[in-house]
Amino acid sequence: MLYQVNRKTIANYNKALDKDKIGELEGAWDDDPQPSAQVRTSHAAVNGMQNQLTKAAWLMGTHLDAAYQTDTIKAYTLFHNPTDNIALDGIECVFDKRLGQKSHNAQHLAAVLAQNNQQGKQVKWVAHSQGAIIFCAALEHYRIKYGKPLTTQQLAVHGSGANLDRLKQVAQNTGLTINSVRNNPYDLVPSVAGRNDLSASSLARAYKFRGLVFGDEVGASPHTLPFLGLETYADQLQLLGEDKKAIIVRRFIKSLPAGDSRI
Repeated sequence: MLYQVNRKTIANYNKALDKDKIGELEGAWDDDPQPSAQVRTSHAAVNGMQNQLTKAAWLMGTHLDAAYQTDTIKAYTLFHNPTDNIALDGIECVFDKRLGQKSHNAQHLAAVLAQNNQQGKQVKWVAHSQGAIIFCAALEHYRIKYGKPLTTQQLAVHGSGANLDRLKQVAQNTGLTINSVRNNPYDLVPSVAGRNDLSASSLARAYKFRGLVFGDEVGASPHTLPFLGLETYADQLQLLGEDKKAIIVRRFIKSLPAGDSRI
């Protein structure tokens, strides 16, 4: 289902925030978005696993703000990826990663992309976590069924559950521009589930922070909120009382070369 989500406040995630300020993000977007028959906004988003509609509405608005920081986003269209439970969501991820027929979610998204293309709409998308898997599958389905270049739409990828090489290749084949990728080096979803970095050091980082990925504190998670850089993440961990984890991140920063894009 598509929903139009309107902004309610100016709360934005552009720096490290304490728990109260993170709570304000949840009220920044309409918690009762209205169904829409098509994309009527210039921004759109596909959410990840375990996101009921209310959570997806504010969280994906937050991701869009981070992805398109120079835009003044007053409303966006949510392509809501519904959740049943973590097991069934996981099965859907595996289904969409395989070659051949894609999920109804992915086929529906491909139809939405085709409709936007037919109408000449300029749409800036963000896909988070499982949303990136769905988007990749949708592009693969789109290429077979529709075929026309998607030159009026672009995509930002956050916490990618999809393999980036595969996603970038099918995006190139369909004419869609991927303008940015934000993956936290401590997030097990892009490194392990997306198979984007299976090096020993990456797996060690993912293992140490796995509890924060599955925990209830969205600000401490390396996966839930947009990745704004390692320095911001370390500052936020400290604000939330995760001092030991903040020290680990800062130690990693010191090991990186100057100018590393992840800092």
